[in-house]
Amino acid sequence: MEQEQAVAVAPEKIKPNVKYSCFIEAHKFAKGLSLKSRKEWRAWAKGEMPDKPGRPLHVPAHPDGIYKIKGWQGWKHWLGTAEKGLYENS
Repeated sequence: MEQEQAVAVAPEKIKPNVKYSCFIEAHKFAKGLSLKSRKEWRAWAKGEMPDKPGRPLHVPAHPDGIYKIKGWQGWKHWLGTAEKGLYENS
């Protein structure tokens, strides 16, 4: 019998649960908001920033907990204010 080959999938490409997008998709959305800090993210997630779009249900309000072992690299990376992330080429 032939053995099946297991295909490794990077954790940041795996959905943490049925409710939320995988890290990469949610991260792309988060960077597009042009927020600068965790404090701004929390205000946005609560709907306190009327100039920004509302939070889609597939993007967690607390991404640091949801993606803790599935791609999380800190708030600066999440918001796109860091120099470079571990999973980015340049």
